[in-house]
Amino acid sequence: MGVTPLADVGSLFPVTVIRKSRNPQTTRQMVFIQTPCYPHHMPNLQIHNMPEDLHRRLRLYAAEQNCTTSEAVIMAIQRELERWDWKKRLAQRPKTNLGIPVADLLAQERSSSIERLDGSQRD
Repeated sequence: MGVTPLADVGSLFPVTVIRKSRNPQTTRQMVFIQTPCYPHHMPNLQIHNMPEDLHRRLRLYAAEQNCTTSEAVIMAIQRELERWDWKKRLAQRPKTNLGIPVADLLAQERSSSIERLDGSQRD
């Protein structure tokens, strides 16, 4: 008997089955039952006590995005976790000292941009 790859048919797990036979003694038999044909088990998440307004907004968002509410929740969780990862990486970077406050640099850049625009309009 050949071996079937587990990814194609799911995995087999042993189960002890107790069967009554014609004789008064009970016989035990080990059988293998196939799990569902999903290559990977997908965990589920239930949300309890969701505010009605939030649920309504989620349904509207999902409808506008042309997806299910489950897909909308998964996308939102992915975005939040990516944001969380980015903040952790940013916090690990060394601080940079520019010598002057960033607000002053922005003000200088804005004023020079305005001067360039004014000069180009006069020509």
